[in-house]
Amino acid sequence: MELDYKAIGRRIRALRKEQKLTLEQLAERTNRSASFVGLIERGERIMSLETFCELVAALNCSADEILGMELHRINNLAYARELLEMALALSFEENLSQRTDLSAL
Repeated sequence: MELDYKAIGRRIRALRKEQKLTLEQLAERTNRSASFVGLIERGERIMSLETFCELVAALNCSADEILGMELHRINNLAYARELLEMALALSFEENLSQRTDLSAL
């Protein structure tokens, strides 16, 4: 799986702005410089796992939110549910046709 660092940075920026935090405030919470956090938000710098964890804590969010995995999981669940409903409908139709065939005997 390849990470889209620009998308990750955009999500970090969006979360920061939702919480009405300045770049400087987020930098202070993570013990990083504002310019470094700005680079991360623009996707120009790949952060360490330690920095990632500090951003998750500072933004009081889940790692999924920053990585954008939640949306994929929701889409996958919706797709799985759709497949299950189709399989159940096919099974019901098969079962119904078998009963019809048996009643003709």
